[in-house]
Amino acid sequence: MITDMKLNEKYPDVYGDLRLLRFLRRKSKERDVQSVAVAAEAAECYQCFLEWRFKNEVDNIRAMVEDCSGSFTPPDERLQTIAAYFPMRNFENLVQATDGSYCEVGDNSVKPAILVNVGEFDTRGITQKILSASDVDVALEDFLNYWVFLYESIHVRLYKQSIQSGQMSFLDEVVCDLSGMSFKQFFSPLFFTKIMSPWLKLMQANYPETTRRLYILHPPAFIKVVWKLVTPLLSQGTLDKIRFVSKV
Repeated sequence: MITDMKLNEKYPDVYGDLRLLRFLRRKSKERDVQSVAVAAEAAECYQCFLEWRFKNEVDNIRAMVEDCSGSFTPPDERLQTIAAYFPMRNFENLVQATDGSYCEVGDNSVKPAILVNVGEFDTRGITQKILSASDVDVALEDFLNYWVFLYESIHVRLYKQSIQSGQMSFLDEVVCDLSGMSFKQFFSPLFFTKIMSPWLKLMQANYPETTRRLYILHPPAFIKVVWKLVTPLLSQGTLDKIRFVSKV
């Protein structure tokens, strides 16, 4: 039971109704209905989320977020190593209006889209580093913890925005720019099975309903081949949010 868990009251963005509502929203969209059964399924998913946090000591990563004072640069050196392979440069202005204040979803304030330069991801380099038997710098756990750090940081901001606006807030637009992406960059069985699969599984299971829309910008000619490999790793709810575009 959720009540049996030791909840950390310092983190209301994690241990509170708003986070539970994200699981409920996902389940309602999956079942296309609202019912007691759907609510029970959402509560079960939230329970699994709490158990995952406890087992993997995710609150320690959440504490890093507090220590960073709003920065998306992790203080841990191992996570910084991962960040060098998967740079996320423009996250500092995440879900903020241009004047620095949080703004309501759907209002007239200007909110920057989050641009992710996927073409800059060094997937081959990180795969070799993680799977190298002689490399003790980083492991798959560090790679996953890097993304947990980012998502924890995101949800702190979404929580603050939700409280101020009085309604659930999301990343309205995430743009994945594939400019410069090579076929070898993602067409790697080891990367897909050993890294991407657990990565996407972890994020989708524990951070539902974070993004409202995800745009794939500048897809290369070989995207159909890569997409066939990626699609089975994504939930239907995630797939429904994705749009391929040539410009934004």
